[in-house]
This record gives sequence, C-alpha cells and structure tokens, in this order.
Amino acid sequence: MSLPLKRFLYAKYGGFGDKRIKDISGDYPFKVDDQSDKDSHDSFCGIFVRVIDKDRFELSLSNNAPINSTIRSLVQSKGGKVSTFDNRSHIEVELSVTDIESIRELSKLIAGLVSLGKRYKNRNWKWLCPRTAASLDRLATVLSEYNNS
Repeated sequence: MSLPLKRFLYAKYGGFGDKRIKDISGDYPFKVDDQSDKDSHDSFCGIFVRVIDKDRFELSLSNNAPINSTIRSLVQSKGGKVSTFDNRSHIEVELSVTDIESIRELSKLIAGLVSLGKRYKNRNWKWLCPRTAASLDRLATVLSEYNNS
C-alpha cells in the first residue's frame, strides 16, 4: 500500500534518497537536502524524511547537524533526540504533516547560528547552516502544499 504522503514526496523530490529505488511501497527515506556530487559528504548535513503513516514522518538531520542548546530544546520538546557519534551531530524527530511551524522554527534557529564576521567551532557552518535552513524551509513549503491539496 502506498500512502498519499509518500506519493506526494516521491513526486516533489524526484524519488527516494537512493534514486535506484522505484518501488514506492518500501520503507525508504526521501533525501530532502540540496547536496550535490560537488559537496563533501563528510562536511554536509544530510536531511532525510521517512514516512511512518498517513500523516506522520521521521525527520533526520545526519552527519553534521548544526546544534546549540536552543535547537536541542526544540527537538526534545517535540519528542525528538539529538545525539553525537564520532564528533558528528544527528537529529531525529517524529513529526506530523501539520508541524510546519516547528520545521520553520528549526530552520530559523539553524540559520541564526551564523552571521557576518562571526567565528565558528565548525568552520563549515558558514555555508552549511544557510543551506540546511533553506532545505528545511523547502520541506515546510512542500508539506504546506500537501496539506492544501
């Protein structure tokens, strides 16, 4: 059985994260970031969505998720978790298709981690945070379109 949300995301994002997979009935994540072949996997924050049921999904930011205490609090307030493994931060949180404002808030917090002239513990944040925030904003827009369809 293929869920409407899964079909919608499949159409909007051009398939699953692994573009070789065409069977929409499987439990595969959608890659919703803008990573390209020119980006270094080690310094990028991968963003994935895995559909759980008709109106719930798991949002994962992996490998280099930008984290501070405010982001950690937001994620935990939604029942999610923030973890670090091998100096790489990860976020996992289960959300509803109506949690658009939470996604936009996460985007805003990540974008706010960087500013002109500021120094960062992770020098990749200068480009990583704006791109991660933009991908989260796009996801929120896509979910809004889904809710209005």
